[in-house]
Amino acid sequence: MNQNTDDWQTLFLTGVERTARHWLSFFRDRPVMDTETWTHSSGHAFRALTWCADCGRYDELAADLAMALSGNVMRLGHWHEWEITLRHVIARTAPALDAGRQWDLNQALSYLLLRLHRFEESCTIAEQNYQVALTRGDGARQQLAQMHLTEGYLNAEAFAQALHWAEKVTALAIARSNPIEEADGLIGAARTLMDLGDIAEAERRLAKALALTTAAGAPVYQAKTHIFLGHAARLRGDWAAALAQFRQALPMVAAVNDAVGVGTILSNIGWALSHLGGWAEGAAALEEATHLLARHGNAPAEAAARQRLAELRRRAAGGAGG
Repeated sequence: MNQNTDDWQTLFLTGVERTARHWLSFFRDRPVMDTETWTHSSGHAFRALTWCADCGRYDELAADLAMALSGNVMRLGHWHEWEITLRHVIARTAPALDAGRQWDLNQALSYLLLRLHRFEESCTIAEQNYQVALTRGDGARQQLAQMHLTEGYLNAEAFAQALHWAEKVTALAIARSNPIEEADGLIGAARTLMDLGDIAEAERRLAKALALTTAAGAPVYQAKTHIFLGHAARLRGDWAAALAQFRQALPMVAAVNDAVGVGTILSNIGWALSHLGGWAEGAAALEEATHLLARHGNAPAEAAARQRLAELRRRAAGGAGG
C-alpha cells in the first residue's frame, strides 16, 4: 500500500499521542513506583515525552506527562538527565501552555535545581512563581513557592531570608487550615533557628510539627520532623538521642521508595554511630548511603557521606569514643 507523506505524518503523530497518553496513565496510576518498574519503564516514557514536546501538536499532553513523571524521577531517577529533558519540554511547550501548567513546570525545575544544590537558580525561579501565584490569588501555589524558597535560602545559608519565608508558610497554612503545610513551615523555621543557635526554640517548633503530622497521619512529614529533631539533638551533643530520631525516620522514608531520602538518613545514622563507637554498623550505613546517593546523582550528599565514612574509620583506627 502506498501512502503519501501526509499519511505517514498523521500516523506518526497519532502514534506519538497514543504512546504519550499510555505513559501518562501509567505514571499517574503509580505516583510511588518501585525501582524495578521504574528501570523498565522510564526510558520509554522519557522518549515519549520528548517526541510529544517536539511534534508541536500536543503541548498540554507533554506538560502533563512531565508532571506525572516528576515525582518518581525525583525519588528514583537520574537528576541531570531530568534537568535536560525538563528544560527541553519547557522551551518547546511553554509558549502554548496555560498559566497553571507553565507554573507547575517551572516549580518542578526549581525543585530539581534545589536538590542539585543550585540554590540561586532555584530561588530565582521560585520567587518568580511566587509573584505569579500572588497576582492570581492562588493560595496553594503561593504556599508551594514559599516552601521552596524556605528550603532554598536555608541551603544557601541565607538564614534571615529563610526564616522570613518559613514564617510566611506557617501563617498562610494556618489561614488555609492546612496542618501539614503548617508543620512544614514550623520545620523550616526550626531549621533556621538551629543555624542561628536557638536550639530550644527550634525543638519547641519541631515538637509542635510532630504533633501536627502525627495527628494528620502524614508519615513523610513525620519523618522529616524526626530527622530535624535528630539534628537538634546532635547540636546539643546528644548523639544517642539523634540516632534514635534518625532511626525513627528511616522506615517512613523507605516506605515511599525515596531512595535519596534513605541514603541521606543512612548517612546521618552512620554519622551518629561514628560518635557512639558503633564502627561496623556505622560503616555499613555510610557505605550504603554513598552507593545510593552516587547512583541517583546527589553529588553533594554523596561527598558528605564519604567524608563521614572517612571520619568514622579514623575514629575506629584510633579507638576514639564520642
